[in-house]
Amino acid sequence: MHELHNNIDVKRGISPAAATTDNTPFVSQILDMQGQHSAEFLILCGSLADADATFAVLAEEGENPGLSDNTPVDDRDLVGLEAQAGFDFSADNKVFSLASDRVASATSVSPSRRPTTPAMPSSPAFGSPGR
Repeated sequence: MHELHNNIDVKRGISPAAATTDNTPFVSQILDMQGQHSAEFLILCGSLADADATFAVLAEEGENPGLSDNTPVDDRDLVGLEAQAGFDFSADNKVFSLASDRVASATSVSPSRRPTTPAMPSSPAFGSPGR
């Protein structure tokens, strides 16, 4: 049996926040993949109050520590698709995930038609093989 607790390193991605009234994307902390084998980005939905909000997820990568050179992560470098990690107002209390096995990335959750929907907290978890 493989023990999970000592084989992951969970970090903060997007902190919980109060509801906002615009379509500004929520952008995660930058995930430094140096020395990491893989990362799983989890989006934790609570109660989504807006009856028509939709959320798109975008994974980006770059070499600059501040990601000023960001580009979209190629689908071949993801486990799952960004479209599968997106969700809408009906996703109360659900979890969505997107994983990568090699890229340094930051993920944004971009809402549309969101007058009263709260921010979704998220957490990336880094995995180490064979420990």
